Amino acid sequence: MKQPKDKIFHLKEAEINAALNQEYRQYFIGDLKKPQILDYIEQGDFEIGTSLYQTAKADVPHMHDQTSEILYILQGTYKIFIMDIMQEYTLNKGDFFVLPPRTAYASKALAQTQVLFVKTGGNDKLAVSIPPEVQRWMECD
Repeated sequence: MKQPKDKIFHLKEAEINAALNQEYRQYFIGDLKKPQILDYIEQGDFEIGTSLYQTAKADVPHMHDQTSEILYILQGTYKIFIMDIMQEYTLNKGDFFVLPPRTAYASKALAQTQVLFVKTGGNDKLAVSIPPEVQRWMECD
């Protein structure tokens, strides 16, 4: 349920964990197009959320047109493959990482990885074509 952004808003750990047990990605703030389990603050120019990968999983490669994506690894191991330069980064618990706008990337998480994400410009995700070498990268580990 959408919550007004001018009111005090509080989500408890138990609520967040219960929602993440049903759906691996939950938003706390954003301009959401899909329904979600948690209450959230509707705000068009800013997103904050978390993903909990209980099993290993690769996300669909994409980029953000105007948004920086900021990641903080809460637990586990998260891998990012920057498609323009064909370089992999391995992020572990406590690591902080910023993807600038228009950076095409693929990502995958090992089991029991949790990531906090912040997007500074809102929901501007763009699909990218997936070269064969990126597809192979997504399938291994």
